[in-house]
Amino acid sequence: MRALGSKSLEPEMINLDDYEILVPEELVNLVPGFVSRREEDVRVLESLIKEKKFAEIAQLAHKLKGHGTSYGFDAVSELGKKIEFASKRKDFFETDQFIRNLHIVVKDLSKRFN
Repeated sequence: MRALGSKSLEPEMINLDDYEILVPEELVNLVPGFVSRREEDVRVLESLIKEKKFAEIAQLAHKLKGHGTSYGFDAVSELGKKIEFASKRKDFFETDQFIRNLHIVVKDLSKRFN
């Protein structure tokens, strides 16, 4: 049980179902490729976090913010932002948790769009 006013130690996770997905009509046919590239991004991020390469993680996460917004996947953008900020603070635990969360979100996108 948590004391009143205390902060949870767990970072707030992103659930894809909490976000409206608004893919621009002209990009609908490109979504499977988008998802495939995000799957590769997750693999790269998982490798980078093992090596604690926070600068490289921040760079890739920054790109994720833009990619997600462009395709209408705000959950991906939000996680990109969270990963970027956590990695800039060199917070291993939060960075790792948000990368794991991104893995779940991308897996869900893959089920929905592939």
